[in-house]
Amino acid sequence: MNYHIKYLKYKKKYFELKQKGGSINCTKLTNLKQCRDNIDPVSLEPINPYNTNNYYLTDVGKDGKGNCYKKDVWKKIHPEGWGEKISPSTNVPTKCIFPSDETEALDIINRNWISIEDFDDTYKNNENVILAATYQYAYAFTFASDEIKRNIEIVKKAINANLQVYRYILPEFQNNRDIIMLMVQLDGSFLDFAPEQFKSDYNIVLEAVKENGLAIQFASNKLKNDRNILIEAIKQNGLALEFGNSTFKNDYEIVKTAINGYDMDSPQAIQFASNDLKESDIFKKLILDAILKDNLIFSLVPSRFKNDTKFVLEAVKINGNILKFIKEPLNDDDFIVKTAISSKPEAIKYASIRLRNLLGKK
Repeated sequence: MNYHIKYLKYKKKYFELKQKGGSINCTKLTNLKQCRDNIDPVSLEPINPYNTNNYYLTDVGKDGKGNCYKKDVWKKIHPEGWGEKISPSTNVPTKCIFPSDETEALDIINRNWISIEDFDDTYKNNENVILAATYQYAYAFTFASDEIKRNIEIVKKAINANLQVYRYILPEFQNNRDIIMLMVQLDGSFLDFAPEQFKSDYNIVLEAVKENGLAIQFASNKLKNDRNILIEAIKQNGLALEFGNSTFKNDYEIVKTAINGYDMDSPQAIQFASNDLKESDIFKKLILDAILKDNLIFSLVPSRFKNDTKFVLEAVKINGNILKFIKEPLNDDDFIVKTAISSKPEAIKYASIRLRNLLGKK
């Protein structure tokens, strides 16, 4: 067969392929390896990264079920260029890839996960190859063999590699309790997408809120009102208090636990305390706990606390930057401002103009 293909554009370069001495040679390239790496001998189109290091595509086809089978093959690549094609088929086949071993298969997958679609059945039934592909892109799991798709242990490993694999597993596994448990342990917010019956499953919900406290919003109403579930949720993220009932929001210990939650935004949970609790003197202790972590919390407290000279003085000792939320006349109080800047020197910028000028700061 004579091949006359000119000016094949690839990576802003033009390749000219000519037949010389029974073999196809590349010209206008930096080296022959670049030619071998970038030209597909079947289609003579540039590809990447199917064939490198003397790895070459076979001339194969797919049967009606999409299975790969060998037809004609290419000879081994010669140092001077591509070898000749042996007995080309009259039927233009869909190309498939037949790696020589697992190592080569993994190398191909690591460079381009979509290659799994063109692999022969041997490697679509290979656990390591499938996991390597799904790690890159969850959709790759759709190309796995039926045997792998029905193996729950491999399915779990695939989910561990890429949570989005859940979208492509068999329906019976999407409703499997062990799979749902694994999903919420890896991402508590998955509870939102779990089949409805699992939102009322105590242990499933418990694991979900331990991973992400805000997942409590997706639990059944009964479990949202379960004290143990709520406590685990606010330990992880205090903002989960928003989804608790009024009894919990009026509970000093629960609000305190929320403010001290693991997530950095937890101190903001103070805003979800009940009005009764906010009006009590004991609420002052909660404010002081919160501003120790985040001065912005002071912007969320009732005005009566911001105007309480004694309390403001106590607060600036803990975090001088709350001066930002203090208005006149307290931000013009010498003792309060000096106490604030002794805690946080940068707090001087929040003082009154008089005190900024008095202290020589602008």
